Amino acid sequence: MFNLVDFNKPRSRSLILWALIVLLALGLAYFAFLGSYNRYYSDDWCYFADVKELGLSQSLAGYTSNVVYSSSRFSLTLFSALIFPLGITGLKLMTMFGLIFFSLGVQHVFSQFADLFSIKIDKKIVIAGSFLIAFFSIYIAPIRYQSFYWLTGFLPYTLPLIIAIWIAAIILKAGNTEKPALYTRPLLGALAFFGAGFSEAGAAFLLTIIIFLLATVFLFRNEHKWATRMLIPSLWALAFATLSVTILLLSPASWERVSRYGEMAGAFEFIQLTLKYSWDFVRLSLADLPLPHLVVAASAVLLSLLHVEDKHTSSSILVKAILLIALLAFALIAASYAPSALIEKNPPHPRTRVIARSTMLMAIVLMAWLGTQLAARHKYFAKIRFNITIVLAALTLIYIGRALYLSVELQPIYSSRARIWDERNEILLSSAELGLEYIEVQAIDGAPIGGLRDFKLATTHWINVCAARFYGVGEISGLP
Repeated sequence: MFNLVDFNKPRSRSLILWALIVLLALGLAYFAFLGSYNRYYSDDWCYFADVKELGLSQSLAGYTSNVVYSSSRFSLTLFSALIFPLGITGLKLMTMFGLIFFSLGVQHVFSQFADLFSIKIDKKIVIAGSFLIAFFSIYIAPIRYQSFYWLTGFLPYTLPLIIAIWIAAIILKAGNTEKPALYTRPLLGALAFFGAGFSEAGAAFLLTIIIFLLATVFLFRNEHKWATRMLIPSLWALAFATLSVTILLLSPASWERVSRYGEMAGAFEFIQLTLKYSWDFVRLSLADLPLPHLVVAASAVLLSLLHVEDKHTSSSILVKAILLIALLAFALIAASYAPSALIEKNPPHPRTRVIARSTMLMAIVLMAWLGTQLAARHKYFAKIRFNITIVLAALTLIYIGRALYLSVELQPIYSSRARIWDERNEILLSSAELGLEYIEVQAIDGAPIGGLRDFKLATTHWINVCAARFYGVGEISGLP
């Protein structure tokens, strides 16, 4: 009965690929839909209160003095100010556009890399791979809500990840183009500069990617034209990212904030802690979430099986590529952990780890793909290839369908929170119009979304103070 489908025929391969693409697209569309319930929480109130009271220029001036909510991260302040005029609509669109650009960015990296090495690959496989990484990046994000649905969690950590992916895609495209478009350098400069200005973890991650690309360029510059063409774009991105990091480091507010954590780690302790925390992340990710990571690897194996192999690449090169990907992934994870290891001597907050999680997922996909291409060269593999393909297709589709089904339970949680928030917003707006000085409203429980903080009973709590400034009222008390 297994001979009903011939995977040597394009139609049979397309059947599985389209099923995978549609299922993953439905999952991403659902996660994007949940973004319609995004609202202001925690630090959001402080950013928007400053923009509302002080305007953009004075908000950015907090770079030198405001240590309450990390205004030294100038891109975070700037982009919060740019989103502010859009109101809640801007927040509702944030998750959707984030997932779109995440998926497209990964897709372009894969496509440009394949073109660079003249690898012919079905576009449907590239789309499925990019959707796979985007879907599982949000599905098993350490704190999904804070990383993808909360403005002050999305901007400093998830957005730099997306920007770094696009920087890599643009630099790789430059290697495939004899004469890059005129907008390439300005776009690269802007992405690198602002991308590194959102957070220390994002800046370290972005810089590491650019440095790796630049090292690759110097290694192959005398052997391949693509390396020569990538040289200037890589240097350009490095210059603007370095400038951005310099501005972050020079901020008086940054150093005052850092001083609150006590003495920074010494050189040896910093290296030791960074390596330890990074390895612990990899080890605990596989131990705590074995099934999702196994399914991601199985899906990548499936995609590789559905690909017509290129047997011109030597086995030794494939092995070296697998080892290089593992090393690079660990270096990128370590880069995102390094600022916390240096300053706090602790692992970063879980919302920061979305960078490490996505990096690990991309590495698993690439390593599983190459490993399958390597294994497929064994003569015995051809005998079991069909059965493996059938089993992996069933496993992948069933698990992703199950993941999507289980995620449906998020909608009542997110919608009920948004309803309470909207009712509270109306009370606060009407109270402000009446000139009331003291307002009691319901606090929203943060437990269902990773403990994200909301109003407290004490009117002097910093979130209450920022919200009162935002609404233009005297005091706000959050009733439990």
